[in-house]
Amino acid sequence: KGSTAHTSQLVRGEIDIGLSSPNIARDAYAGKEEWAKFGAKVKELRVLLPTTIMAAQIYSLWGGLVKTFGDIKGKRLGEMSKAMSMQKVDAAIWKAAGLDPDKDMRTTYYSTLEAQLDALRDGHADVIIQTQGYPSTGPMELFTVKHCRVISVPIEIGKKASEEDVSWYPSTMPANTYPKQDYPVSTVGLVLFWGTTTRLPNEVAYEICKIVHQHYKEGVEMFKPFGQFSELFKDFGIPYHPGAEKYWREVGWIK
Repeated sequence: KGSTAHTSQLVRGEIDIGLSSPNIARDAYAGKEEWAKFGAKVKELRVLLPTTIMAAQIYSLWGGLVKTFGDIKGKRLGEMSKAMSMQKVDAAIWKAAGLDPDKDMRTTYYSTLEAQLDALRDGHADVIIQTQGYPSTGPMELFTVKHCRVISVPIEIGKKASEEDVSWYPSTMPANTYPKQDYPVSTVGLVLFWGTTTRLPNEVAYEICKIVHQHYKEGVEMFKPFGQFSELFKDFGIPYHPGAEKYWREVGWIK
């Protein structure tokens, strides 16, 4: 399930820990729109610890029609479904670029990330955009069988897109994230986090964070992007759990 579903389950008391994103958690905590029906329970939401960076990633085939961001207009675009929460990042990029996917590109919205990758691989799309973590299994497999490129979002467009939501920020995907991608890629990112609620005892939250921190080096060995973990403690728009905040302040990862 995605971050919207997990956040909803947290509020309803169905789970104790779940994945969330800053924009969703902030709206929930403020009781906006569909979150208003939960009343005061939304104020129980808390941050436990950050997890990983998500970023908009634009892929095309190396020998295809799209080689730069400026080439996308008028092409066949494979886009995420508007029902996916991360598609809001894509939408902000198009808006910042002065593009309307439904008018300026020949856009097909796909219900799964796998369907987008298949469309590019099979020649049904000239370019696709996905906002997800990196490196991810699907793109890794595609880049292994096809020579693909990752297209940078122009820095000025990334900055403008980030103004749409304080949760987002211009970021850079490192070179060699994917096969034959020997260049850094400018994009727009955000940080997901493990959320919880005030129902979780302080001592439990503290111990969870302690265990994660103690096994930090092992995490980096298994998943290199985990090496950025200490840099991901941001303002997520809702308070940190007291037990979690206590531990992260003790080790200096929250100032």
